[in-house]
Amino acid sequence: MEDTSASAGAGLRQRTSGGPLPGMPFNADAAEARAAIVTVLSSWAGLVAETRRVTPPERTIDELAGFLGRHAHWLAAHVAAADATTEFAALVRQAQRVLGTLASHRVKLGPCPEPSCPGTLNSPAWPAALDSAPSVRCSANPAHLWQGDDLLRLGRTRSPSDPHRPSSPTTTWLTAADIAHLWSISPGSVYRLANERNWRRERRGARVSYHGKDVYDTMRTRHSR
Repeated sequence: MEDTSASAGAGLRQRTSGGPLPGMPFNADAAEARAAIVTVLSSWAGLVAETRRVTPPERTIDELAGFLGRHAHWLAAHVAAADATTEFAALVRQAQRVLGTLASHRVKLGPCPEPSCPGTLNSPAWPAALDSAPSVRCSANPAHLWQGDDLLRLGRTRSPSDPHRPSSPTTTWLTAADIAHLWSISPGSVYRLANERNWRRERRGARVSYHGKDVYDTMRTRHSR
């Protein structure tokens, strides 16, 4: 079995191009931890499937973990049980190190829009809870905080026909990267929801932005479920 006891990398590393969406934060350590989990679980699941002559699971973390859970009593009695325990514990430690880094990291979104405020808007790189509302806070003044519907005031208030002319103070345009980060969903989910819910959109060159109210109405419905 593969040794996963080596420590994770040097922390959160961001790239500003490539990947699912240019400008989206990319956590190399999280990707490495996930790959290690898939590799180790696949190896032990293969042992179980071959020895017990059962159909192996799909190579996803959920399927692999569920499969091994169903065969946990058999694996615990196997001669290699101690090795399995050691490797699983190493995976847990590696994942915990990554989560500890994510919990303290914040992504810079831009300057604070409050008059004369020198601060920068920051958002947690990882939500406090899966069902928590997205939030943005100013680095200079903690009172400058936006949550839920207030986030719509942070978008670009410009007209789709003329990007240099303000349209309405209630018109907010969010990029796919904004939405993916603020609501902690994948870029693919953003595009799927935009098409399914017919979000209003504007295009400026190659960049597409979506109407903030359409986005928030959809996300609020998803959270309420």
